[in-house]
Amino acid sequence: MILIIEDDKFAQSVILNTLANGGFEIAGHSNTGKEGIDMAEEYAPDIITLDYMLPDMSGFEILKVMKRKKIRSKVIVVSALQDSFIIDECRSMGIFDYLVKPLSPVKLKETISRAYDAIELESDLEN
Repeated sequence: MILIIEDDKFAQSVILNTLANGGFEIAGHSNTGKEGIDMAEEYAPDIITLDYMLPDMSGFEILKVMKRKKIRSKVIVVSALQDSFIIDECRSMGIFDYLVKPLSPVKLKETISRAYDAIELESDLEN
């Protein structure tokens, strides 16, 4: 199950359509960081796509809150920002991947599939 945290309507539409057409289950979508965190706690999604620039919080702030609340979803940050400092900052928080907008539907599907593969491998290793 995938949660989308994205305030840009066009990007949100691309992500929703790509995932729906790929047969992925969507938990829901949020336009703000606070709502996204609340939804992540409620639904415990496998994967979260997270826009870095939201109206109420930065992606890094959201990642810090998720870490503090022990939200264990695989996070794929989606942003138009290509700043190496921001990317490194996100990676230091344990994100799964960082995708640059405009999003390629093929790249998004591949990244989601890789995240599910990683989840399955981690589950196998725990058992």
